Amino acid sequence: MEIVAQIIGIVVTILCIVSTQLKRKWQMLFISFVANFLNVIMFFLLNGVTSAVMVSLTASAQCAVNCFLAYKNKEPSTIQRIIFTVLYVVSGVLQYSVFLDILPILASLLFMVSVFQKTEQKLRIFCLANAVVWIVYDSIIGTTAVLGQIFSLVSILVALYRYRKQKS
Repeated sequence: MEIVAQIIGIVVTILCIVSTQLKRKWQMLFISFVANFLNVIMFFLLNGVTSAVMVSLTASAQCAVNCFLAYKNKEPSTIQRIIFTVLYVVSGVLQYSVFLDILPILASLLFMVSVFQKTEQKLRIFCLANAVVWIVYDSIIGTTAVLGQIFSLVSILVALYRYRKQKS
């Protein structure tokens, strides 16, 4: 099972690299949906049901909802923002067993804030912070997803530079 989890980690790596290079928010969110869903499977195979599994599942749901909204050029409502905030905290805390479990909760809140950003560049900035937290978590638990997060971090930096606004 661990080999399958590590292969999934490699696929997540590729998705993380691709995601932030996309131009449209809905495209980034769709790839994030797939990556988070695969993270659910990977973390479950590695450690069973943990806060990382629960927050990744919540992230998948948030990506799906917000991908649809972004595609329709709509923003999430205040109620949706509150619901996802509560879901992230509750889903993480329910499985909280060791101090390490605080990292997926923190990462999920950063991810949630990124998804709620109106512009792609602001989304990328919060994804940068999210990637740093996941790098620490994935390093500690020893998954290949850490490579994905490192490559994602580099990809985010490239995308931030690539899509920066030029001063006139």
